[in-house]
Amino acid sequence: MILFSKGLSIAAGLALWVMIATPQAYAVARYVSPRGAGAKDGSDWANAASNVQDAITACVSAASTIYMLTGRYELVSNLVITNAVDLTIIGGHTGSALETTNTPPTLVTRNTGYNIRLLAATNSTVRFDSLTFTNGYGDVGNVARGFTVNLVGSRTIFTNCVLRDNTAFNNGFDAGKFGTAIYAQDGTLTILNCLFQDNRDTDAYVQYGGAIYANAVGFTNINTRFTRNSVTGNNNAHGGGIYLASCTNALLAGCTFTSNSASILGYGAHIYANASPNLLITNSGFFGGAANLRGTAILLTGNAQSTTIVDCDIQENNSVGGGEDVYVNTVNTTQIRHTRIGSGSRHGITLDLNGTLVLTNCLITAQPLHGIWCTTGTVRMANCTIADNAGWGISNGNASVTVTDSIIWGN
Repeated sequence: MILFSKGLSIAAGLALWVMIATPQAYAVARYVSPRGAGAKDGSDWANAASNVQDAITACVSAASTIYMLTGRYELVSNLVITNAVDLTIIGGHTGSALETTNTPPTLVTRNTGYNIRLLAATNSTVRFDSLTFTNGYGDVGNVARGFTVNLVGSRTIFTNCVLRDNTAFNNGFDAGKFGTAIYAQDGTLTILNCLFQDNRDTDAYVQYGGAIYANAVGFTNINTRFTRNSVTGNNNAHGGGIYLASCTNALLAGCTFTSNSASILGYGAHIYANASPNLLITNSGFFGGAANLRGTAILLTGNAQSTTIVDCDIQENNSVGGGEDVYVNTVNTTQIRHTRIGSGSRHGITLDLNGTLVLTNCLITAQPLHGIWCTTGTVRMANCTIADNAGWGISNGNASVTVTDSIIWGN
């Protein structure tokens, strides 16, 4: 079930659900199974193709659907989608008409003798449904973008998909790794009811986005779980779950982030958002994050960054030497409403630049240091409770602070 807050209307949410989840009828259809069948031309289940790339190549020039039988598809080279007009790839089929099942999954993986990403799409409109992408291990040079899935200039939807146990590796180069599970550049990226789990890097260099790195895309993420994704960087690690860069009007709704981490020099355990104006995070939970420098849950930075966080639960995000739960480092406005922040490793919120922080109907409690630490900027707080923190309720360096109808108690 999708839960929408006051920040996202029910009508808009239902419209988005229908647009994404409703199956479409397409002119071209191909059927694929792990071993193939009959003539292996993909015309029906009795003649299912065994090569996924051949099916993709046959379908890019017209609105098309590829139906994949459940089972394991081992790749020796990554799948390539280029200039697809309107391509849908749906897994979970039993081989009986269009009947589907969740067991076993449709598993897209690599032959372990090949260090490859699993898929790359360029300038395409493509939808993935009921697929599991696992064991991607792209070893692609000194600047690596998308160790499992690489999307450039594409309009992409993932529905009911799993991306798990993928690994980032770029052979010791320190020039940057972007997106262990998904790298998206330009276009749009919509993710609905998916799971990102145990996506990680294995060498300690600059890393951005343990699960997802998105740059200048229209980003929508609804009812998705992010669990135990990680980045490790001895010259900065950013965004154990998601890294957003220049993504205007991004939306995260009904998502759960659990035990994601950014370590060695870590920033933003669950989300790192940089210069992404009008970011809305609603009805989401952030638990067990670990970042040893800044933002054990969420980090917001860049002069263009503006954010609204509504109806969220941010709890027990901590690590040795860790920073605050929410780190705000932008000159724009950050609004947090109807949200609980508690039991972190330092402060509840840090405001560290000349921006504006607006808190309404929030609870900040059980922090080892201050509820709010503001070094500069403007803080406006109404109908909030800041209680039982080991430090001050509000520690003010040189900020302008206004408190209305609020309780600051037991700090």
